[in-house]
Amino acid sequence: MTGRIFIVCSDRARNGKTMLARLFVDMLQLGGLMPLVFDTDAPEGGLARHFPLDARIVDLQRTTDQLALFDTVLADTLRDTVIDLSARDLDTFFDLCATTGFDEAAHAAGRTVRVFYILDRAFHSVVTAARLRRLVQRGSFILIRNEAIAPQRDAAYPESEVRAVNADRIVTIPELTDATMRDIESTAFSWKEFVLRGHKFTPVLRRHELFRIIEAAWGDREIAARD
Repeated sequence: MTGRIFIVCSDRARNGKTMLARLFVDMLQLGGLMPLVFDTDAPEGGLARHFPLDARIVDLQRTTDQLALFDTVLADTLRDTVIDLSARDLDTFFDLCATTGFDEAAHAAGRTVRVFYILDRAFHSVVTAARLRRLVQRGSFILIRNEAIAPQRDAAYPESEVRAVNADRIVTIPELTDATMRDIESTAFSWKEFVLRGHKFTPVLRRHELFRIIEAAWGDREIAARD
């Protein structure tokens, strides 16, 4: 059974990429798996702050780090991989995917690439989504509407533009209260611990909101399914 490759990205910073990547890592670990975890937000790292022992920070502006990322992911075919891709590295990463034949190599190894692109409200964001969709030929391209951070009611484009992207799936993360957002953003918060024990001690409304996110972003069988 081969490992899946989860790539979480957006063309804008602070759209909830790391929140989603954290959820994926925690859910994989909750299932007894030990995924490879890459954080391209060098040098500080965002995802790495939540998984200091598991995440590797890579600087995609450096050739050595580019090689380390792609070679490691393609060599370890049995483990799932989660890549939290910073907005500034979006073009660099997908240009490298195109020039190295990453999509084809992953497919040849029996692996599924799943790109999760978080839409921003600006028109340029949906244009970028359409461009990336054309690059992802072998894998799945999933649009994420993060209502918790970038409500789509404020979007500068019509719904027809979203449909024209031709994504494999569109997932909506629901709006959240400020208290729930503060909980999620804390380094003390863990999706895994919440599912295992924390839900017993979480206020009802907040517990409901957190489970809605899990259901939306991970509960989809097509997303969580093994290859």
